[in-house]
This record gives sequence, structure tokens and C-alpha cells, in this order.
Amino acid sequence: MGAVSAARTVLELGQNALAAGAGALAVRVAHTGAGWQLAVLDDGPGIPAAVLAGAYPAGHGLALVQAGGRLALQNVPGGALALAALPAGAPAGDLAGAAAALCQHESAPAVALWITGPRGEWRMALPVGPGAGQACAARDAVRRGLEQTGIPPQ
Repeated sequence: MGAVSAARTVLELGQNALAAGAGALAVRVAHTGAGWQLAVLDDGPGIPAAVLAGAYPAGHGLALVQAGGRLALQNVPGGALALAALPAGAPAGDLAGAAAALCQHESAPAVALWITGPRGEWRMALPVGPGAGQACAARDAVRRGLEQTGIPPQ
């Protein structure tokens, strides 16, 4: 399996959390010369013991994420935390599109995003809800954040 993009990783981890019952997500994307550091914190029911032990269910994409770098999963008070590290050569992918997809999920009442790049940090509570309008607003906001932080889009 080839390199996994930062966008695909964020999308997979976020969708897994929402599918498990999370209602709110806090997503952090950091890009340095050493690679990508990604974190998804949710308020869901936690991660099943079998998944924590590395038995990733088919279709959840966690095995795909792990193939592209390192993955650490843990239950935390009030939810779960997924931490992923991708190597320096991993592509950004469409981070704005990934964020927009999470914001459109029917069970996501809140999505907060932090981006750290060579030129600083950007953070925002993204607009959520069904419909193309919300997706476009989220996509545009994330594109501005990527530009401000010096992370080239896709």
C-alpha cells in the first residue's frame, strides 16, 4: 500500500469517530519538516478493546492509516483520542475537502480544527450541517487556514 495522505488520515479517523457515536470532533493537523502529526479527539463512547489491541475491523480504514505511518489509539475521559504520524514525504491531500466532508456528517454538531505549519497556527470552529453551503464554507475556511500557515493545498 502506498503513502497515505494527511487528508485521508484525518477523514478516516474522523469518520470512524462519528460512526462510533461521537458528536463533536477536535482535529489538529501539524506539518513540520519531519512529517505530519495528526490528532482527532472525540466525545464518543470510546474505542473497543479489540481495536485498541490492533485488531482493526475491515472497512474502518484504520489499517490503511497504520500502513502510512504510526497510529496510537486511546480512550480518554469523555471519548477517544487517535494520534497519527505520517512521514515527511506523505502528501497533504485535500485537507479542505476532508474537513468539509466531516462538517457535513449528519451526527457532527461541532468540528474544531487547528492547523500548524511553517508560518504559524490557525484555528476555527467550522460550520457544520447538511448541504453544499456548509461544505463550501468549511472548505473555504480551511483553505484560508492552510494558506495562513504556509501549508500548500493539495
